[in-house]
Amino acid sequence: MIGRVRSMRSDIISQPEQRITSLLGPNHTLSLIGVNSMAKPTVSPLHVGDRFGRLVVERLNHVDTRFNRFWVCACDCGKSAVVYQGNLRNGHTRSCGCLQQDIMRAMQTIHGGRQTPEYRTWRHMAQRCENPNTRGFKNYGGRGITVCVRWRRSFANFLADMGPRPSPFHSIDRINNDGNYTPKNCRWATKSQQRRNQRPQFER
Repeated sequence: MIGRVRSMRSDIISQPEQRITSLLGPNHTLSLIGVNSMAKPTVSPLHVGDRFGRLVVERLNHVDTRFNRFWVCACDCGKSAVVYQGNLRNGHTRSCGCLQQDIMRAMQTIHGGRQTPEYRTWRHMAQRCENPNTRGFKNYGGRGITVCVRWRRSFANFLADMGPRPSPFHSIDRINNDGNYTPKNCRWATKSQQRRNQRPQFER
């Protein structure tokens, strides 16, 4: 009896998948990943030139022991940063750190009593969509254009999503003119960019 038990244990160790399947029956499936080999996660890599906020991917820096990829990115401000791929994809990291500094500076300016261009943009955006007495309401709120709840809730949310405008020549622009004011549908654009994105005159 003892010899039979030892023989069964030997079979399980030498042929684990076949032996356990025979014990469980033909209707069971069993994955033994990790018994004979280590499974490596498959993660879609980024590509050189991909942009995430102010960051542009330049090259792969390294892969850690958990197969996490870290990329060297160039920031619009001129600096560079090594960033974890997951933080780029989920939007957690969008600059070398300068974006947060600019946001804090703009917020401090608001609290100091001086209205920034970004604050005026946020206020006028809401007025165009929600106040029938505002000039231009017919082209915005009158057409059903709305401001998303997140932006209506606070200027801080708007600034965190849009960031400071790149220059005095930029203003807010909806990528889809029939869409609402949302983070995915808005950008800072120059007048020439906005002219190319306007609705035909006969639709107004």
